[in-house]
Amino acid sequence: MWVTAYTDASVRYEKAGWSVWLRSQRGRVVLKGECPPEIRDSNMAELYAAVQAVELAKENWPETSGVLLNMDSTGVIDKITGLVGDSGKMLPLLRRLHSHGLKIRCKHIRGHRAASGESTRSYLNDQVDKLAGKVTGKYRA
Repeated sequence: MWVTAYTDASVRYEKAGWSVWLRSQRGRVVLKGECPPEIRDSNMAELYAAVQAVELAKENWPETSGVLLNMDSTGVIDKITGLVGDSGKMLPLLRRLHSHGLKIRCKHIRGHRAASGESTRSYLNDQVDKLAGKVTGKYRA
């Protein structure tokens, strides 16, 4: 079973937050949280959100075989898909992401487009952006 995920992150004043929206044929999960203290830049936080999506998919639906990650960070997509080498400090998170034996596909979404009414995908990306921003105080709760 494939799970569709929308992920995003927010970093503000040395605080990073993540959020995920997951959908499978068996239901939906929407969660947000604060990143661990060692994660304080936007690429690491975006990757941490992707890890959370994969782990939550497997936790909620053990029969998950793959996750489609929809995200607005092309840099992180390139790291996940292996298009860019030399992952440096991202390597532990990339290993964690791929350690669950799931197929992982990534799809880029242009960020901050929901107001234009562009698409459902843009709307969902905007929603996870707002959730992550609530964790860091970028948006009010």
